[in-house]
Amino acid sequence: MSRAITRKRARRGAPARELRLASQRLAKAVRRSREAAKVDSFSGWMLTAFGAALALLLANIQTVSTFIRVEDLRRSAFVFLVAILVGVLQKSLASFVASTSAAALEGEALGRDIASAGARVDMQIIFGELERATLFPFRWIVRRALRKVANGDLAVGGRMCIMLSQLQGWAVSLESALALAAALIFVRGLAV
Repeated sequence: MSRAITRKRARRGAPARELRLASQRLAKAVRRSREAAKVDSFSGWMLTAFGAALALLLANIQTVSTFIRVEDLRRSAFVFLVAILVGVLQKSLASFVASTSAAALEGEALGRDIASAGARVDMQIIFGELERATLFPFRWIVRRALRKVANGDLAVGGRMCIMLSQLQGWAVSLESALALAAALIFVRGLAV
């Protein structure tokens, strides 16, 4: 039997309290890692600095063309634009992860308040509103997560936050690598 199937069966049979606790801990872990690391700060500064240098070079292309091949400057600018696109994706992920982890913690507190008051709540209406409030491309992620919660997987939100946080870290790494590659292309093209 594969490990994934074993884990899935273990989750199905796991008590709801443990799943809620796991989800809480995962959401708090994401929040703490974002507070401590400020993952995207370095890459943002690097993109800003390289973008400013590239803009200065392009503004003075006539003078600069005697020191660097225009084709290498063009390649460098293209790789830099790809880095910016990855940066936009990374910022979008950062926003989604931050809001999702905060909402998970606040939702847990709200759920406790509702349960202690003994109020009846139609979760399908709440889930529908949460899904409708989310835009593309994250709507399908939210829809899938809410479906899992409705089926009893109460730790899905925390796991999703951790996975998306890791994906964001990879995006930062790719963004930084692309910015460095753009700088290397530029340096290689110097005719000094």
